Amino acid sequence: MRTRIAAGRFAFGWLILLLVACSAPPASALRLGTTLWTYQGASGVFTAAWSPGGKYLALGEADGTVQVRDAVTGTLTFSLYGHTGAVWALAWSPEGKRLASASWDGTVRVWDTATGHLLLIYRGHTGEVLVVAWSPNGTRLASAGSDGTVQVWKATNGEPLLTYRGQRGTVAALAWSPDGTRLASASFDHTVQVWDASTGGACFHVSRSYQLRVDPGLVTGWHAYRL
Repeated sequence: MRTRIAAGRFAFGWLILLLVACSAPPASALRLGTTLWTYQGASGVFTAAWSPGGKYLALGEADGTVQVRDAVTGTLTFSLYGHTGAVWALAWSPEGKRLASASWDGTVRVWDTATGHLLLIYRGHTGEVLVVAWSPNGTRLASAGSDGTVQVWKATNGEPLLTYRGQRGTVAALAWSPDGTRLASASFDHTVQVWDASTGGACFHVSRSYQLRVDPGLVTGWHAYRL
């Protein structure tokens, strides 16, 4: 029997539910949709992110706290403190040794997931940071938010590398291409733009009419083949 674990995300809620789904289960198996554990936060839970190996679940809360919990039992592994605004996005590094948190306080923090220690704070944005994404090789981070910029910086020390200014509204979603050469960003200005991650030049953009706004949530991943 193969078991698939699915997590529900509630952008403005305060519950995280883990459900089990089974294919061709025996009679003794858990029923489809069985709740494994429930976490009720003291404040709103705005985001959740699985570690690459699926062992841990990181939660970002409205009070600025980041919690890392055992994905099977729900037991708290450690809490991360420092943000002064809601944590809106979380991203694990590809090897799972670091965790990036983006906050309404205008910063991105990078944490050591073995010790819980803060590794660096990125302060390049002038507004709320709503999304953060690791490059496939884990050497760069891209972040974006209400200031309309997409910023790429070194994951080791926060050194700025590129700033994209081609969009005119809040940028709420980012996705690296599998080879790390391009970056897609989706904005409230109704466009999705694809950038060259080495030069900062625009490759192309997709726009919709004002009445049919591009949903930033649509830019979440790349096909394995280049366009």
